[in-house]
Amino acid sequence: MEVYGNGSSDLSISDPDLERQLVALNENKEMEEELHLAAILGKTLLERNTELEEQVKKLEEHIDETLLSNRNLTTQLSNTKEALRQANSSCESLEQKLEETERENRELKTTNLRRQVTIDLKTKIINDLHDRLEGFERELSEMKTLKSRDVPDGASNKPSSNNDSCRDLTRLNHDELLKEHYEIVEDLSIKLQNTNYQKNKTQTLLDTVKTENAKLSELLERTELENIELRSHVSALEEKLLNLSTSEPVTPSLPPTSPPKTFFARYPSEESPSFSRVTTLHTELLVDYQTMKEQYDYMVSNCRCESKSHMNLEDGDTTKDDVQRSGVDGKDKKNKTEGGSVVKESSLKDLFQEVYATLKATTVVADRLIEKRNHK
Repeated sequence: MEVYGNGSSDLSISDPDLERQLVALNENKEMEEELHLAAILGKTLLERNTELEEQVKKLEEHIDETLLSNRNLTTQLSNTKEALRQANSSCESLEQKLEETERENRELKTTNLRRQVTIDLKTKIINDLHDRLEGFERELSEMKTLKSRDVPDGASNKPSSNNDSCRDLTRLNHDELLKEHYEIVEDLSIKLQNTNYQKNKTQTLLDTVKTENAKLSELLERTELENIELRSHVSALEEKLLNLSTSEPVTPSLPPTSPPKTFFARYPSEESPSFSRVTTLHTELLVDYQTMKEQYDYMVSNCRCESKSHMNLEDGDTTKDDVQRSGVDGKDKKNKTEGGSVVKESSLKDLFQEVYATLKATTVVADRLIEKRNHK
């Protein structure tokens, strides 16, 4: 009370100090509000970063599943191509066998025609020989008839050397000629039997070749149908693999949050499903975090400087009696103020460190995801 008892000059000096103290208190309140807002923003950023990290993990799992599916499809495609190659080689071998069988069939037909002509010629010769043999037999029977007529009944006992010799010579000639004809007929009969046997054997072989040709034709048709099915299956697999390799992974939409409008005003209402949008959002969050961290450091430094100047101003303006009278209260107030500011500062600092650690972990995951996608 004695400090303010010196007149109006002391009041005029203490009024500006009081105004400065009030201004400093108002600024401290504003800084506390800004720090509180920064803490809210950091917490919101941390929650959003957690959601983004979950989304990136889901995207990574989806990409891993897609890569595994692509590898399985590639393996299946290679196996199908190998089966198709084997089917093509078997088709080529069957076509070669079919061509060889057709060539052998043509050769057999040509041989059969030649043998048929030979058989016809030999049959004609045999028929001619049969006709000649019948003619010889008729002549022989006629000669026997003439011989029996030429010999009289009473002259059978007379010697006739000339007639006997002629008859013997004629008989020998006829016997030799008949024997030769019989030999020719036997040879021709044997040849005819052999020719018939060869003809039957050739006909049997021809029937067998025809049966094999029919079986080979059926097998070739079945192989061609299987080849067509394999080609269609390979085309479908290639189209599916192409669609999987060209399609972009779709990320699930983030749940709605309620951050301050001044901070997330530039973000759209719905997240884009593409991978590039996720990485862009992550980069923007990192930039926002750096900006907010700089603002936080700047506000903390200003708050410390102003609090120190305010404390110095209070120490210079108070008297010894005021100090003695209000020493305990001032110390308690100072301790409360410093303790509150330290607690707030440490809690905000821990929050920002937690946000930074989470963002760093998310950055590592995103970089690994980008490398995996580039490798893909």
